[in-house]
Amino acid sequence: MSLLRLSFQALLVVAAGTGLGAVILWWGSERLGGDFVSLIWAGVLCLSVGIISLVPLRLAAKHGGECLSQAYLAGTGLRFLLTLSLGMLVYNYFMESSQKVAFALWTLVFYLLLLVWETLTALRLVKNFYPSSAGGRSN
Repeated sequence: MSLLRLSFQALLVVAAGTGLGAVILWWGSERLGGDFVSLIWAGVLCLSVGIISLVPLRLAAKHGGECLSQAYLAGTGLRFLLTLSLGMLVYNYFMESSQKVAFALWTLVFYLLLLVWETLTALRLVKNFYPSSAGGRSN
């Protein structure tokens, strides 16, 4: 799998989440009082961090997959630390007080969506490198 293809898939996940979030905000704008700024900031943050966290997984797959589980763990840790640190910077310096809660919630939604997608991608890679163990057969 190429990093470009994985990045495009991550972009599709974020675009779907942004579209759904925009519909929710548009439909419930009177009740939710939401604006689109926090949604866009959260989507851009999680997409860029998600692409960066795919690099260890891609490198492990490129070199034969012997250390695929360690690469996935490194990518997940990288995703967590970068999302937390960059999210706090955006939260403190770019969000107005009325947007802070919405930004935190949208960041959590995008984080979880991309984490599920990345886990499924890692499982596909494991099935590619270890087809006999993926079927549940024992030798």
